Amino acid sequence: MEYPLKPPFGSAKFLGSCNGLICLTTMSFKLMLWNPCTGNYKEFQDSFVKRAVSCYIRYGFGYDAINDDYKVVKIFSFPKDERKYENMVKIYSLRSNSWKMSESFSGGYINAQSGVILNEALHWEVSHCRGSGAHSKIMTLDLATETYGVMELPSCGNGNFVGCYILDRYLVACCNYYPGRTGLWP
Repeated sequence: MEYPLKPPFGSAKFLGSCNGLICLTTMSFKLMLWNPCTGNYKEFQDSFVKRAVSCYIRYGFGYDAINDDYKVVKIFSFPKDERKYENMVKIYSLRSNSWKMSESFSGGYINAQSGVILNEALHWEVSHCRGSGAHSKIMTLDLATETYGVMELPSCGNGNFVGCYILDRYLVACCNYYPGRTGLWP
């Protein structure tokens, strides 16, 4: 299989996949949508790169069936204080080949590097403190309407929340209990 990233951009981070397309980013903030079956790919530069020491960048990738469009979501999280983050959101539309600013939101720390896609909505686990699953919730972004939602997570009790995953078309929250036990909530 031909890998489209050539030196000096030989490695990339996997940001997500949907309907056979893979979304990748390089260290130079280039983004790429790649279909490994056909070999077709599209590279595009982010029009806004915020270089700040205290900025965390999170991603999401999915398909919007209502508008027949693939979208890449990029979230810039800026800490305001220990428990609050200001999140600025940009959305790239493959159909229009352009970026636009989306409504920003305040909230906790987005723990996952990339959101997971289910039912045309992206999902990220958000906690009040960085590195802590305390008071975790799931933030959603509907790709068609570009609106946010929040879902409560069950309490892990004395366990550690690991993350959200897709399992057999269900969103599953995973919590580890030591030693050697894991809880899953569909």
